[in-house]
Amino acid sequence: MTVAPRTSRDVTLDILKGIGCLFMIVAHSSLNFGGYERFKFWYGLAPVLFFSAAGVTAALQAQKYKPRGVLLTYAFLLLLGYSFNRITDPGFLKEIEFDIIQMIAVGSSIIYLVERYARPPAWIYFLLGLLAFGMKFLLQALFSGFAVVGLTNLIFPPGIFPIFPWLFLFFFGLFAYRNNNAINLAAALGSGLLLLVLQQTNFPLDIENKWDMSIGYFLVSCILLFGTFYL
Repeated sequence: MTVAPRTSRDVTLDILKGIGCLFMIVAHSSLNFGGYERFKFWYGLAPVLFFSAAGVTAALQAQKYKPRGVLLTYAFLLLLGYSFNRITDPGFLKEIEFDIIQMIAVGSSIIYLVERYARPPAWIYFLLGLLAFGMKFLLQALFSGFAVVGLTNLIFPPGIFPIFPWLFLFFFGLFAYRNNNAINLAAALGSGLLLLVLQQTNFPLDIENKWDMSIGYFLVSCILLFGTFYL
């Protein structure tokens, strides 16, 4: 009997997810000690690490596994997320949204399909990330005031984790993973520099506006994502 060779595991992805788990626990705790509120926003950036690592994982799956098994797994994860919502929020069907589990399932599926059938170069994922973020503003402008049985919340804000803009983290994660580390450092520093410049010009950054994904929150997310991948 032939034993299949062991596949190497990238521990850095486990570390990213582990840090994200710790951030998530603290962000959702009821801790109450001096200065905690000042840092709670930063712990709330946990999805940045989850989504970026999930994008890389989905790309690796595209290289090894056939679509049927992978996509069925993500479909099950999507349903599992809604089962959890049903337990925690009995009225969730009145306004269907993606929570973090559902967004991981959808974002990972998109990355898997793109990587499986196109396998574009790393810089294309960077452009796709910018496009995913920019689509939020376009869709809000085009469909403001419209709703199709509340399903627009799945696509753009005010949903919890709508596809646009949160999909950008999956694309940027894969871009960061496949690039030279110097590029990740440059991207982190560039995002930080742009944030400082905009602050000096009194641009309305609204950094803590997570749910409508302000430009300020976008830049802070980029600093964390590229900085963490660099480290």
